[in-house]
Amino acid sequence: MTEQPPEDQSAEDVRREFVHDWLLVASVDMDTAETLLAGGPKTYTWVAVPCQQAVEKLIKAVLVYHQIAVPRTHDTDMLLSLPVNSEKEFVDRNRDSRGLSQFAVTPRYPGGFAEMEFRAAQAIYRLAQRVQADVLDLLAPFLEEE
Repeated sequence: MTEQPPEDQSAEDVRREFVHDWLLVASVDMDTAETLLAGGPKTYTWVAVPCQQAVEKLIKAVLVYHQIAVPRTHDTDMLLSLPVNSEKEFVDRNRDSRGLSQFAVTPRYPGGFAEMEFRAAQAIYRLAQRVQADVLDLLAPFLEEE
């Protein structure tokens, strides 16, 4: 059963809360990626998984902000195509994050695991950091309205 929002909570407050929730879980994913990046060669490959997850959730926060239905998918390519009418500049700036979809599921299963060098893991982490900063800048005015 879905929990109903309190009657005194406006639709804007509910939307803001959902945006906050997406940003929170994305932040946890970024913390996980940072820990893995510092963990040494055996963990470098795994940096890409939480980075992909973070970017996915950050894009979903933008979708909630624009009141666009959030599909249940890990496909960052498809997700990034949804806010194109309302956030063309955001989509253009973050177009290179589309390649992260390959890290959503495949590395977690036998045959999908491929060794990754530190520099590649670091580049993916920096890409996710850039998307995170861009999303936080984009949503700052909305989040500050509280």
